[in-house]
Amino acid sequence: MPDHSSSRSPMVDPYEFLQITPNPDGTITRDPNRYAKTAPTPDPTNPTTSVLSKDINVNQSKTTSVRVFLPLSALRSSSTSSPGKKLPLIVYHHGGGFINCSATSTIFHEFCSNIAADVGAVVVSVDYRLAPEHRLPAAYDDSVEVLRWVNNTDEVWLRDYADYTNCYIMGSSAGANIAYTVGLRVSEIACVSDLESLTIRGLILHHPFIGGNRLTESELRMINDPHLPLCVSDLMWRLSLPERVDRDHEYCNPTAEGGSQHLENINRLGWRVLVTGCEGDPLIDRQIQMTKMMLHKGITVIERFSEGGYHVVELKDISRAKSLHVTLKGFISDTKNTVNPGQLDPYKHIHIVQNSDGTFTRTLQLPEVEATFDPNSPTNVLTKDISVNPANNTWVRIYLPRKAVDSPVTEKLPLVLYFHGGGFVLFSAASKLIHDYCCQIACELDVIVVSLEYRLAPEHRLPAAYDDAVETLHWTRTADEQWLREWADYGKCFLMGSSAGGNIAYQVGLRGATVDDLEPLKIKGLILQQPFFGGVKRTESEMRLANDALLPLTVTDLLWNLSLPVGTDRDHEFSNPTVGGGSKELDLIRSLEWAVMITGSDGDPLVDKQKEAAKLMKEKGIRIASHFDEGGSHGDHTEPHKAMAFLMSMKEFILAAVNE
Repeated sequence: MPDHSSSRSPMVDPYEFLQITPNPDGTITRDPNRYAKTAPTPDPTNPTTSVLSKDINVNQSKTTSVRVFLPLSALRSSSTSSPGKKLPLIVYHHGGGFINCSATSTIFHEFCSNIAADVGAVVVSVDYRLAPEHRLPAAYDDSVEVLRWVNNTDEVWLRDYADYTNCYIMGSSAGANIAYTVGLRVSEIACVSDLESLTIRGLILHHPFIGGNRLTESELRMINDPHLPLCVSDLMWRLSLPERVDRDHEYCNPTAEGGSQHLENINRLGWRVLVTGCEGDPLIDRQIQMTKMMLHKGITVIERFSEGGYHVVELKDISRAKSLHVTLKGFISDTKNTVNPGQLDPYKHIHIVQNSDGTFTRTLQLPEVEATFDPNSPTNVLTKDISVNPANNTWVRIYLPRKAVDSPVTEKLPLVLYFHGGGFVLFSAASKLIHDYCCQIACELDVIVVSLEYRLAPEHRLPAAYDDAVETLHWTRTADEQWLREWADYGKCFLMGSSAGGNIAYQVGLRGATVDDLEPLKIKGLILQQPFFGGVKRTESEMRLANDALLPLTVTDLLWNLSLPVGTDRDHEFSNPTVGGGSKELDLIRSLEWAVMITGSDGDPLVDKQKEAAKLMKEKGIRIASHFDEGGSHGDHTEPHKAMAFLMSMKEFILAAVNE
């Protein structure tokens, strides 16, 4: 094995650095004072702890065991009349270069205890055999054995409090190397069948300890790093790898020969991978290479590389540890809401069946609501349907706040032209979900809503929906419709849409900006609610949420395939608002002084595209009001608390736009 220490004279003796002494028989003597140990705290009446812990033997002949960590809150919750839901299960592997430390080491006991408390998880910390007495793959074998033990055990803390359908394999430093390699092993079909009770959802690699024969820039730059000098890394690999192999062995270098063939299994199973690191770690370049390799294999990888720091800094830095816990909690929450791509049929997901003539049968029949235009009916909003183009079977449903009818007209109401969502393929203006939402908009904001029933794809591919919307725009300004004539303020008109409807509102805005005369209509702004945008190049949020339970990537791809003009891709202007630097009509929107409101949620796979569109319009000089919430999901605007928060922001936007 090459000795990299000759690249530059080491400033430390690696044995002294690790406080180990080599013995003639190939073993090492470890300084017992190097790493303090902490006893478990299994007593729930102990007033000094918020996390319980206990040790359990797994294989006495190998002296392998686990330390299980359980948040005390879970125990208390189960004793109430309303027991809490089960907690995510994290199978954790400690660091120490494969040669030092244990699950009982104070530094790792406290680390796991804090994860259990802050993330809200049951943590099983593996006490595996150490090298050089037990060279690799001994630690990997021990970990796989522990996973089988977890799968089969009747241990009450696991069976009663751990969610076996939400399991993660995690490790720090050398433990992250173990988590990765064990993940490759158990992703094999034969091995997964041995873990029928466990559903592994992902891997969490905290500063993975990996290497290779050829030095990276970061290793050379930090060759004498005070926390992990290169000579120490070299020694740990010499003591832990199988004899007579070098650092390009698969146990050390995950990118050697293009990576393991088992990565395809991880992709097929839909596991997600979180990789964390920092710029102050000599291994940072290798960790980035490893991340890129997994991404290239099609795996959903979330990378969190921070500035500064040092190798496994979160073990000692409390503020960084807290930040890591937030990342872990978000990763687990996002992953829990994903679906297995191998089990997902996008057609079934959106409930459509393809017919032999190229049309589709929509098997999901959402409840529909008839219009209520009787002023004597007990409703806050009156509605009626009016045909726009009988040949195309397009029509509008108008929503009029009842208070406008019951009270003398003192001031006419703003007019909102609304376009529903459904990926251009699904739903109707009469769908109860959409009807109720439009009623809420009209009632809460004191506006008249005109909701369009446009033609759907694939029977009518884009730009059919845009054509229908523009036609409705002209119909609205010329129609001799009583409700509009008496109560609508044509000088305060807004184009609004949700999801695919947000895309329609945007495209109709671009078209409307080119029309010389829309009198008496005066468009004051666009309201784009979680607009359905796309592009050929995947964004970070699309990769992070590729298997989102509500809008997985395979479904968005299908919706675009069904709705875009035949022979085009997702970089068509109908899909990608930023392609080619954006539409030239954006300059007209700026000159017309229209305002644009755009909203989204971090839990929406489309959020990055929405942010790109907002940034583009802002750079074009358009007045932008952007609202991007933490968490959430695509289409969550109809949830009561989300809807009210959005409507209050929309009300402020409308007031500001009409008073500009």
